[in-house]
Amino acid sequence: MLRERTDLAVGYSGDWGMAAAMLSGADAFYSVLGGILPAPVVSLAQAARAGDSDEAERPDAALAPLWKSFKAYGSLRVMYVLLDMLGLGQAVLPRPILPLEGETRERVVSAAVPLLASR
Repeated sequence: MLRERTDLAVGYSGDWGMAAAMLSGADAFYSVLGGILPAPVVSLAQAARAGDSDEAERPDAALAPLWKSFKAYGSLRVMYVLLDMLGLGQAVLPRPILPLEGETRERVVSAAVPLLASR
């Protein structure tokens, strides 16, 4: 087991797996979403860190539609949509990465709106 061989902290990156990683004993996670929507991410992390899987499931379930968008379209592209939605900037993705547009963008917006209402 890794923890028996090192004093290094075990971290995890990939927002959609944050709850499972923290509940499994990760020391830290690295979240792209936490910078824009900190409340559900902090809530999830605190519950998972305390080992409360039921409480960690609440924000994770609320975030599930956004996690699905992250996996389908890439978290970077989704984050650019969120930046625009929140009025935090109109950044342009570096080429060759293309922005989400049309129906795809609307799917991301639909996934994010419930989270923004509780903001």
